[in-house]
Amino acid sequence: MTRRKKRKTKKQRSKTLKKLLSLGKEKGYLTYEQINEILPEDVVSSEEIDELFIILGEEDIQIVDSESAKEIEKEIAREKEEDKKGKRPAVLPRLPHL
Repeated sequence: MTRRKKRKTKKQRSKTLKKLLSLGKEKGYLTYEQINEILPEDVVSSEEIDELFIILGEEDIQIVDSESAKEIEKEIAREKEEDKKGKRPAVLPRLPHL
């Protein structure tokens, strides 16, 4: 691999990581599907994927399956509705790390 190609790959991975971190921090979690959609196709080694999961974990971004994400969104919507009615302060649910 040429130096130019390595630099391009490194920049692309940096952009990918920033995108994942931004989305994950916004929601507090990412689904496996979201990660797979955003990751470049050339990221296939278990070491690279493990490193990504470690970084996400250090940023308190949970990685969940689609069903768990749906449940989280339902809980957030329910809490927002209760908050509008003045029943309780809004608190985002937290799942244990998988």
